Amino acid sequence: MFSIKRIRDLREDKDKTQEEIAKLLKVSRSTYSLWELGYNMFPIPALCTLADYYNCSLDYMLNNSDDKKKDTYTHQDFDYKILSQKLRAIRIKKGYTEQDVANILYLSQAVINKYEKARCHIPIDVLYNYAINFHVSIDFLCNAKIKVKID
Repeated sequence: MFSIKRIRDLREDKDKTQEEIAKLLKVSRSTYSLWELGYNMFPIPALCTLADYYNCSLDYMLNNSDDKKKDTYTHQDFDYKILSQKLRAIRIKKGYTEQDVANILYLSQAVINKYEKARCHIPIDVLYNYAINFHVSIDFLCNAKIKVKID
């Protein structure tokens, strides 16, 4: 089930305040607080920044996995256009129409079309449901790359 509780837990594990994390994300503390409390949705780029900062996967942060995947991914290449292309490619590979996806996610076909053409930003809760229903990783959808380790 979609949850942002781990985001607060990760912050507290690093002994960081909301103010410090807000500065990292270049937002006000009150904006960050509303995200962390779940009153407003985290934007995907902010979650990517946090995943890199906490050295974990988006799937772990959002409770889609219990595997933290420490030191595995970098999310610096997130781009809504790439996300939209992946959503469309997965739909086509599964042989679904936009209406089929809309029915699965309880959305309208017009909204699915906008997501697939990057005409609007997909909310994180919808992205989570997409990942669950289509058996893909949130990190994959957000174009996470395996970190290159230099010894």
